Amino acid sequence: MFIAEELGDDESFVLFVAAILTVVVVYRWMARVSRTTTLGRWDFWRLPLVLWPAGCLLGILMPVLCAWSDPQVRGDGRYIALFMLVGVLVVTVGTSALSWLGIWASEDAIEASNPAAVNIVCAAQLSVTFIYAGANIGSGDTIWTTIGPAFLGLATWFCIWAIVEVSTGISEAIAIERDVATSLRFGGFIVACGAILGRALAGNFVSTDATFRDLFLEGWPVLPLAVIAIAMQIRLRPTPTMPRPAAGVKGVVLGLVFLVAGAAWVLRQGWWR
Repeated sequence: MFIAEELGDDESFVLFVAAILTVVVVYRWMARVSRTTTLGRWDFWRLPLVLWPAGCLLGILMPVLCAWSDPQVRGDGRYIALFMLVGVLVVTVGTSALSWLGIWASEDAIEASNPAAVNIVCAAQLSVTFIYAGANIGSGDTIWTTIGPAFLGLATWFCIWAIVEVSTGISEAIAIERDVATSLRFGGFIVACGAILGRALAGNFVSTDATFRDLFLEGWPVLPLAVIAIAMQIRLRPTPTMPRPAAGVKGVVLGLVFLVAGAAWVLRQGWWR
């Protein structure tokens, strides 16, 4: 999202640090995922945790950088590499931050082989990718006109999730009760929020005030969606009489409803300015 002839000090520093941190976080993540259990087996549910993050970055972020980022970015491999490496860190930070919301990627998704937790971790990684990719669309003056709005969008996304967590304790249904229906329904919700917030951040950077205004004017649907998600969870969460709600209608179908709602809003917004 910026125009420059050569890498400046900020850009060079961020590229160097991001490259080192990427090697560290990717190694640690792969080491955790590939580690066998105490019974000496490797669970199938870990496979998405290996392939999904790479798919999000290469299938979504890379095309965005190559097609819709600032002309200087898409015309220079150094900038593509810089923003891809930052993207790895963004997805990693987003995954790690789930622990503050009651979902531990290492313990719940990897070590416990909890399919509900795997669903949520993958949904969160996709959602975070949408937000960061949206912030990379358009032109700006410096790398911070991409990174700053991206973290603003991520903070908003995190707060929305926190509201649902405080209102319903949804992490307990996912991490402890291993409810797949809840994970699919809520996963659709958080992906829809990521798409909406990513679209709100897309476009040329004008000013900080304009970024906040656009995020509010174009991202407000995440609030009513959160209210709906809260109401659904209160009504459909696991109970002693129904500890495993059916994952069809209560999970897949309602999750798709959230996804369709998010996609409809993004399409309604049209092309960015």
